[in-house]
Amino acid sequence: LLERFSIRLAAPPLEPRLRLRESAALPIATPTSETTDGAHHPLAEGIEKVITNHPRALVHPNLSSVLGIVDERGDSHAIAITGVVAGKGRLVVVSDPSMFINWMLRYPDNRRFAANLLEALGAGTPNGKVWLVSGVFA
Repeated sequence: LLERFSIRLAAPPLEPRLRLRESAALPIATPTSETTDGAHHPLAEGIEKVITNHPRALVHPNLSSVLGIVDERGDSHAIAITGVVAGKGRLVVVSDPSMFINWMLRYPDNRRFAANLLEALGAGTPNGKVWLVSGVFA
């Protein structure tokens, strides 16, 4: 799926600036600024930090970063990206699906990100469709 949309997976930062329990495997993602006025993407509305668990970085030249992990140098590595693809619809890719499991939803900003995501993708609207894909599929 990622290859079809020219999205590349990259290694996450080895030394994230923010991390849970001082573990580099549990980096904390923060909203990334995409506009000239410093506003965050609507998917990151009301979010300060999202706890992740072994995420991968996502690389794409045209999709916007929503959440990123900042390394010790101050560089942000996207873990959630979005954009309109070929005028057909909005694509959102999140590199760490475990941020939505019950154990991780105990963190308020993880819950808020999940709610923002479902709302933005039209879940609950008459014509809204949300496709979740994981593992091997055709």
